[in-house]
Amino acid sequence: MEITVNERIIRIKKNEGLTNEKMSNRTNVPIETLKSMFSKKTNPNLDTIQKIYRAFPHYSLEWIICGTGEMLKNSIVESKEVKFVDTNFLLDRIEKLAIQNNKLEEELEQLKKTSKRNVVPTSYSEGGEQLIAAEKIK
Repeated sequence: MEITVNERIIRIKKNEGLTNEKMSNRTNVPIETLKSMFSKKTNPNLDTIQKIYRAFPHYSLEWIICGTGEMLKNSIVESKEVKFVDTNFLLDRIEKLAIQNNKLEEELEQLKKTSKRNVVPTSYSEGGEQLIAAEKIK
């Protein structure tokens, strides 16, 4: 028996280790559309299939739509588990992470500059009485 397009999309979701919510975020397909596809077995429209394919370009479009051909592009089989290598996907991800890293480094520098002007309370004991003093953040 041939599996349906919905079942193939569910397989992608499981292979990627995603919940409905995470798949919705990654594909920009509304979560209600995914839930309807998965529970009520409504067929995805062309826009939904395109969004899923764009989010997971390492899966074969022919396999997603028709169920024919290999599931993954450039796949490497290791101990019954399918692993994939998609250099374009990885390069795009590395570029996005580098941009995010730069933004975080800039934000960290701003926080360091701000924190040099701020102080935090610390407590210590003097003669059995607990006192609170201000200590500069380093």
